[in-house]
Amino acid sequence: MRRIGIALNDSPEAQVALVVATELAQASDAQLVRLVAGQQAAGDAADALTQASAGLDLLVCGTRGRGRATAAIFGSVSTQLAAHARCPVLVVPPAGWPRSAGAAGVSAQASV
Repeated sequence: MRRIGIALNDSPEAQVALVVATELAQASDAQLVRLVAGQQAAGDAADALTQASAGLDLLVCGTRGRGRATAAIFGSVSTQLAAHARCPVLVVPPAGWPRSAGAAGVSAQASV
C-alpha cells in the first residue's frame, strides 16, 4: 500500500479510525491522506469520499454502529463507502465495542 485515506469529521468515531489508519500507514510505510467529510448529509459526504477514494489503496472510516434501521433512515457514510468506494474500505467500529482485538481489530486468539 502506498496511499491510505482516512475519512475525518469531528466525531469520536473518526478519531478512533484515525488511530487505526495511522498505525496501518506507519506499519506499511504508506502516505496517510486526510479526507475531511464534514457534517453535511450522509449522502453528500459519502459521494465526496467515494470520489476521493479513486487515488487510494485503502480508505479507513469510522462508524457510529447505529444499526441497520437507524442507518436506513439517517443514512450511513460507512455503508455507502463499503458499497461504492473505488478502493478497499476498512470500517472501524466505535471505541468500547466489546471485543478482544487490538486497535486494528486483529485478535491474537485463535478460533477453534
